[in-house]
Amino acid sequence: MRRIESELRMIHCFLAQMETRYDNKQVLQSWIGEARKLGCLVEQTMDEYVVRILHKKGVGKKLLDVPAFALASRRLVAQLKEIEVELEHLSKMKKRWVQVDSQISLPVFSTQSHVSNNELTYGERREELIMLLDKGGQDLSVIAICGQRGSGKTHLVKDVYQSVRKDFDCTAWISLSQCPSTDDAVLKRTIQELQMDDSFTESSTVEDYIQSLMTGLKKKKFLFVFDDVQVPDAVRKARHTSFNNKMSSRIIIITRMRGVASGSECSVEAEFDTPSSSSEPPKLSDIQDLECMELTCLRFDEAFNLFCAKAFGSNNCPEQLRETSKRIITLCDQLPQAIVSIGASLSLKQPTQSVWHEMIEQICRIRDSKSSLNDIHKILYVSYNNLPMHLKNCLLYCSIFPAGHLLLPERLVRLWIAEGFIEKQVSSQLEEIAYNYVQELIRWGFLQIIDSDEFGQVASCRMPIVVHELAVSISQKEEFGASCHGVKLEEMDTNVRCLFISKYHEDIGSSIDFPHLRTLIAGEDAASCLPSIPASLPSKHKYITVLELQGSQIKELPYNIGYHLFNLRYLGLRNTEIRELPYSMHRLYSLQTLDLKWSGIQELPSWIGNLTTLRHLFADNLIDKSQTEFLFFRSLRARKGVKHLKELQTLETVQTSTFFENNVNHLTQLSSLCVGNVEGRSCKTLFASLSKISSLSSLTVSACHSKEELRFQTLTSDHLKRLVVRGRLFNKTFECPIFMSKSLQSLELSWCNLWEDSLLELSKNLCKLVSLSLHRVSGISQLVFQKNSFAKLRRLVLTKIDAVTDLKILDGSLESLEVLHVESLDSIRELQNIQDLSKILCVRDLYFPKLISLHRGTDDIDGAVAQHL
Repeated sequence: MRRIESELRMIHCFLAQMETRYDNKQVLQSWIGEARKLGCLVEQTMDEYVVRILHKKGVGKKLLDVPAFALASRRLVAQLKEIEVELEHLSKMKKRWVQVDSQISLPVFSTQSHVSNNELTYGERREELIMLLDKGGQDLSVIAICGQRGSGKTHLVKDVYQSVRKDFDCTAWISLSQCPSTDDAVLKRTIQELQMDDSFTESSTVEDYIQSLMTGLKKKKFLFVFDDVQVPDAVRKARHTSFNNKMSSRIIIITRMRGVASGSECSVEAEFDTPSSSSEPPKLSDIQDLECMELTCLRFDEAFNLFCAKAFGSNNCPEQLRETSKRIITLCDQLPQAIVSIGASLSLKQPTQSVWHEMIEQICRIRDSKSSLNDIHKILYVSYNNLPMHLKNCLLYCSIFPAGHLLLPERLVRLWIAEGFIEKQVSSQLEEIAYNYVQELIRWGFLQIIDSDEFGQVASCRMPIVVHELAVSISQKEEFGASCHGVKLEEMDTNVRCLFISKYHEDIGSSIDFPHLRTLIAGEDAASCLPSIPASLPSKHKYITVLELQGSQIKELPYNIGYHLFNLRYLGLRNTEIRELPYSMHRLYSLQTLDLKWSGIQELPSWIGNLTTLRHLFADNLIDKSQTEFLFFRSLRARKGVKHLKELQTLETVQTSTFFENNVNHLTQLSSLCVGNVEGRSCKTLFASLSKISSLSSLTVSACHSKEELRFQTLTSDHLKRLVVRGRLFNKTFECPIFMSKSLQSLELSWCNLWEDSLLELSKNLCKLVSLSLHRVSGISQLVFQKNSFAKLRRLVLTKIDAVTDLKILDGSLESLEVLHVESLDSIRELQNIQDLSKILCVRDLYFPKLISLHRGTDDIDGAVAQHL
């Protein structure tokens, strides 16, 4: 077994080297394919060996199990011998058929990585798009952005979208690449993006969806972006989502096809429905003329600056590499996507002529090849080949999700760890390493940031369409994974290891038959296709590592799931109707993530302590979907076995109890905890125990009811970064150590009682606070932000504070604020010092629906201030 394990490591290393240098040699590619298949077989055999050891420990000395175990062991020994024969044969084939030039050196990687914060500045293009958005007046206008693959269309629109979205009442970004071709699918997707009421039935018609949108948007200024529009018919479907409500609303269409853009200019008047009592059809004069903006390649000076920023971390190019750099930029056709990926690749290499000329040779070699890839895909393929092996796996994994799919790094991290993609490092948690992988893929241009959290960490990202196309083709070639996106299962390659299912309308549970399957993920839109998991699935797919069934309609798991899925490391049952976990799950010795959030599970099983490798446990029930009540969720009772989960990092959400309060400190790796049903009398013991966990960085505490008073005297921590409190506070709460902590950066107070000087106290004591959220707080009539208060605060959220009548933001306060969200402060009579609000120049996201009505018609608001607001 040790010999085979070492062979597996060598196979991985060899594949990583060979794919970089010999991407266009068919003989070697064929041999690499055979090596990859054998590597998968070795991996499966090693997994089976591990489970035999685990089963032996679990079986003990039961006589009836001995013959079965002995038979399985003999079969395993036979497999190992066969693998050794195959390895020897593979080695001989390489010597016989594959000629490798020993004089060609392998890539030399620099120890320095230029992680540049420089973004592509679109300059004139950005200003042109903003001008087009301002041009239409009160009429609805539609702008089509067209350009070839990799020209930066989505990046440009995203940059402008983030900048101007605060000027609109509602915004939505809809990727049509992952929408079915039906009208109702586009409409429903738009409604979902707007988070409007989507309580429609199967009998709902297109007219029902349109009417819902017309009602919801009647008096709102909206901005819709439709990305990856590939056919003119999709433009018509996108237009069904909108109408000319005379509120200066805008639609942006992103397409790579001129025909789509020009087609979108032809029949405007017939495609929009206006919310008018008149039965007359809409006229062309009701809608502003459509505009088309075409993106070509970058100017050479722009391309050169972008390349230098990615390759060197600045605009300074070493003189000896200037001509070589210009040659590379020319080979990239001055396209932003290609320049970013090649520049990032070169940033990891030694800045020498020989190394950079080798990159030129790689680009020329693949450009001259007879590959079916187009030019931009060929350039990206060179960059992909230069990726470290661990990043290749992570990139291909992202491609199994549909094009345009929103990727959440927190979820990706857990999935990658379960798949074994993360290489262990001394003194670093696997989750930290995996998150760095996300950042690396972003730096290479293979992922793009969509949103960030209050700490500046990536909260969501997407794979650019052109990258997704390339990754899918590589994934299919290597039989890595596939997305069942409306395709029949019987038409798919059954050798794939990862399978994503979506857009199915029939039960396919019994049809899943992929012998090498390790990952099965069901999309949220595939609920109807998995009403159940047949008992045969675990026995047929015993190597499954990830089983993600979030949002599916399954009501129970197969009773034998724990007996067969010995390698299961990730089980996602969020938002399902599962009410009970089968007892056999106590044998899932490798399980790392168990997601029961918003399922039908009422309490944690008694055997939960057996899952000693568990790292993330999500468990609470959603009671009130509108989340308007204090107890909108129900936390689960923590069993005594929880204290044995020594690897646990995330625990959300459990009820407190005497046992839990006294033993939670045994969870020494815990970094995120949500605890509910907390009583005031239990706070002393609970918080004293939590103070002993040095790894705890995020804590949510929810009282047993809205009137229960929480006491924080015994909570101390030098590592806690985020604190969420739900419940009443005793009158000296802000004098407690945790509310004077220099480590606390994010604070959310919900259903809490405050005092008139509360903001002053918080500002004085929490000097590093970057995010503050107040929700349904009481006891105060004014919110006053004094001069020099909250100097580092970047995000401020104020919602549903009925008692507040005045909001004062004084000059010199909130100087670092970037996001201001004010909603449902219905008792506000006036916004004092509104002129000072305009001095918060760094606010990029502003949501304040009542702001317009507060200052409309007043004489003290000059035009510049109103425009800024």
